Amino acid sequence: MILLVLACTEPASFEECNTLSDAVERSDCHYRFAVGAEDQQALLASMGSDLERDVLIVRLAEHDPREAGQLCKQARTTSGRKKCDSVLGRPHLGAWKGQ
Repeated sequence: MILLVLACTEPASFEECNTLSDAVERSDCHYRFAVGAEDQQALLASMGSDLERDVLIVRLAEHDPREAGQLCKQARTTSGRKKCDSVLGRPHLGAWKGQ
């Protein structure tokens, strides 16, 4: 019974997200901790998979298009760079922020 309770708990940190076996759940978990984090760069640097890292970069860029240029410079994969190009091509998405 204790193992069942432990297995159902949410990760308490960005690093604990890596314990999730499902890639989508892991990505969502990383995103939840990264949005609003003081040091997103450290979180990105701690990720082992370039693909998962680029997915997070694109999601963060979509969340805050004003930071997209700096974030997208860090994309490592071809697919990450293409997705970032798409985000960078739509700067109007962030126009409502800060108003």
